[in-house]
Amino acid sequence: MNNSQPAPSGTLDFVEGVYEFNRIGQVTPPGHFNADRIGFYTGMQLEEMAEKMVSIASGIVTVNDRQAFLAFAESVDKWGKAFKEGKMHGAVLRADREKMLDADGDIAVVTLGAMMYQTPLFRHALCAINAANLAKFPDGVAIRGPRTNKFLKPAGWKAPGVSVFVDHPVD
Repeated sequence: MNNSQPAPSGTLDFVEGVYEFNRIGQVTPPGHFNADRIGFYTGMQLEEMAEKMVSIASGIVTVNDRQAFLAFAESVDKWGKAFKEGKMHGAVLRADREKMLDADGDIAVVTLGAMMYQTPLFRHALCAINAANLAKFPDGVAIRGPRTNKFLKPAGWKAPGVSVFVDHPVD
């Protein structure tokens, strides 16, 4: 039985929002093999995982375990930077494309699964995240930072505000 709420009406479908974000923000249209973009997004996946790990580390009680976990998170973040800087380009070119595609699909599935166990309003959270990401392009144009190549947030940009969707533990 599905106990989650449907997405708010009038919002962009999540996958369409991700496509639009990439269409606006990238130099090449999504939809074709592009080792540079795959490497960049692999780096972003690792960066986001490192961010989640740092968040989880705050809940680790023992100091030694917390420090070891934070060191691991730092290593994950370091590899993320290497991917984003193009240092793993050759590895992406030589990688098994079928396995990469399968892994990215599985990452999407388990990511959504993790979100579903954080809130029954995960669809609302996804819509809020999409809206905040697309708000980085107020005129339909992506502006990138010169050093990081990340999208610059325009004046007045607001984070997605997912705190309203956070469910509190029952176990």
